[in-house]
Amino acid sequence: MKDMVELTRLFLNETPDSDDLELLNEFIGLRTGAIVMGLGKVKQYATRLDQEINSLRADLSDLRKSSPEDGPRKLADALETMGKIFWLQRKMGMYTALTAAATGVGVEKTNKLLKKRGK
Repeated sequence: MKDMVELTRLFLNETPDSDDLELLNEFIGLRTGAIVMGLGKVKQYATRLDQEINSLRADLSDLRKSSPEDGPRKLADALETMGKIFWLQRKMGMYTALTAAATGVGVEKTNKLLKKRGK
């Protein structure tokens, strides 16, 4: 039991290596920044996606009410909007994947530093 108390006392009195802490903070800061940036882009594309879906609804409503002469133009508008929606979904998926990947950046080095601190 005395060994455990002594080990705890030594650990608490130990001064952290400033280089390790600086590196750890750098990894955490970079990772957090990448995650925030990725989530911001996902939100941006999600908002644009919502706008295009509302536009598609309006295009389809206009198509339903259109005359035979206006029908092809209204149908072309609806198809163009659908193309934008697919493109926005692709961009949003890409930023979602990048954000997920950013959560793993530097994890190995961070874990090594934390384990070193725990000894």
